[in-house]
Amino acid sequence: MGVHAPNPRIPCCQGYRVCIYDVYGRGYSASPGVKYDHATYTQQIHDLLTHISWTRASIIAYSMGGAISVCFAAAYPEMVDRLILAAPAGLLERLPVDGRLVGVPVLGPLFVSLFGRRYLLRSSLADYADGPYGKEPHMLHFAAVQELNFLHNPGLLRAYISTITDGPISRIHGAYERVGKLLGNKVLCVWGTADTIVEHKTLMPHFRRLMPKAKVIELEGRSHAFVPETFEALLEPAVEFLKNRQ
Repeated sequence: MGVHAPNPRIPCCQGYRVCIYDVYGRGYSASPGVKYDHATYTQQIHDLLTHISWTRASIIAYSMGGAISVCFAAAYPEMVDRLILAAPAGLLERLPVDGRLVGVPVLGPLFVSLFGRRYLLRSSLADYADGPYGKEPHMLHFAAVQELNFLHNPGLLRAYISTITDGPISRIHGAYERVGKLLGNKVLCVWGTADTIVEHKTLMPHFRRLMPKAKVIELEGRSHAFVPETFEALLEPAVEFLKNRQ
């Protein structure tokens, strides 16, 4: 699970049944006129799993998807077998300046409506386009999907603004702590040490404190873009973790 284009190279090749979906406001999913908070995103997963008659699943989640999946596991631990997090969001104490600007009444929505789509596209792709894999075909495709979504998805801005102001991108330490206690060593976290988007240096200590039994793999020198750049960096430890039932 992630907020970007889902990667098709998931563990289906390893014999697992896989369900991929777009969170509300992204891709092919609807953009309902609701508050885009942890409850909305959690309910979306619950409704999806109920619809396809899965009573329990392992979840692989990236970035904001990680924060959403932690909230889901905190609310429905009986439905989560194992939880695999890649550079998970949600541990910030305070949003960055541009995030706080979006949340300012009147001025925030005005700024986003005037400059939002192009600004969000540039800021979203900066870490990916400037990386060592930026010109690779799969990354060019990733950028094209992002551009299509940001510039032509009519509900994205509404979803984005509400996610910044109401969503689980910060201050969900309680959910992390609860999941750490409930799932224990059934959690895997993969994180690049050079990540400055969901900042590894600042946030990893919080993660280790809240989920002390989780298995942690730190990818030396890798940025926040490691998942779309080289999905194998996540896939290989994820499959090994799923197969190891101890």
